[in-house]
Amino acid sequence: MQHVEDAEHDQGGDELPASSRGRPAVYCSRSCQARAYRRRRQPPEPEPPEPPTAQAKRRRQIVEAVWRMASTRGLDAASMR
Repeated sequence: MQHVEDAEHDQGGDELPASSRGRPAVYCSRSCQARAYRRRRQPPEPEPPEPPTAQAKRRRQIVEAVWRMASTRGLDAASMR
């Protein structure tokens, strides 16, 4: 039996008594079933970004310098050629 742990839930993960007919219960209630479905459908939390490498920091400095040049002198001064 699956049970979604929840502070508000009064069942507390107890096993359900086996029914004499039909399929065995998987969830203790429809609300637990719906909660489990929503958790399965929810996208995973994104992983935190990795700290920038020295190369990435240098690339960022160059981009910022080009941006400053373009904003003060115009786009022609910021050409990479």
